[in-house]
Amino acid sequence: METITTACKCLTISYEHISAKTTVLTVVGGFDVYTSPTFRAVILDVISQGHVQLIVDLKGCDFMDSTGTGVLVGALKRTRALGGGVACTGPDRAVMKMFRITGLAKVFPFYDSVAQAEERLLLWAVGAGVAVEAGPVLLGHPASGDRPPGGPASPGHPASCPGLDLVCVEEAGESAKSALLTLSGCLDRESAKRLRAEIRALSERGRTHLAVDLNGVTFLEGPGAGALVGGLRLLRGEGGTLTLALAESPLLKVFRTLGLVKVFEIHDAAPEALRSLACAA
Repeated sequence: METITTACKCLTISYEHISAKTTVLTVVGGFDVYTSPTFRAVILDVISQGHVQLIVDLKGCDFMDSTGTGVLVGALKRTRALGGGVACTGPDRAVMKMFRITGLAKVFPFYDSVAQAEERLLLWAVGAGVAVEAGPVLLGHPASGDRPPGGPASPGHPASCPGLDLVCVEEAGESAKSALLTLSGCLDRESAKRLRAEIRALSERGRTHLAVDLNGVTFLEGPGAGALVGGLRLLRGEGGTLTLALAESPLLKVFRTLGLVKVFEIHDAAPEALRSLACAA
């Protein structure tokens, strides 16, 4: 996931492609009539590469006038036409005031962090309706409050849900960094909370190189996929990584459709995933 930086006058823009369709653009400086054309050029270049889900990190933006908001509105129109969208994160009070004055605070979704926006965009992608053609794996949708306007209704949860079995095996030794999580059953909204908590606890114990075996998962909802993405970002921030064990299956087809095969390192089985962690550690 290469980071590319463009700078002009009092504005620096860095962008990172985090999946096949999603890009994070980080802004440092101010938007005005002089710097906004550079931002527009960067966005057009990103969209032309097929990245139509944009997360604009405004935490470092200290000024924005109407030309800056105009660029964002143009980006929103272009990405929506291609089935994507634009989300913003971290604006300070002055910048947020500009969005409110122009009425755009009701147009763009705003999130506290890039990780939160990334997970929400993933939920939207799941909510767009990815069909699984065969097999027992079902792809759930987020609740109606999590969908973009006009999104599809959520299908029912399996009537006989087995819940989620989560088995953790940690590498022995004080300096060990690796662990294996084996999941089986339903990875839904509730069990995704358990998965997040387990990954966080492993990170706190120094287990920053994690393999997650998904071959036993029979039902997946958006929050479950979001928990995996959030776990990857968390562990990478600690100098680690998260790999998946997932053989050819309807679930793997879903991961391909969402572009997640370019985000995660995926192996057919747990032993192969663990060997890759040994090389990375």
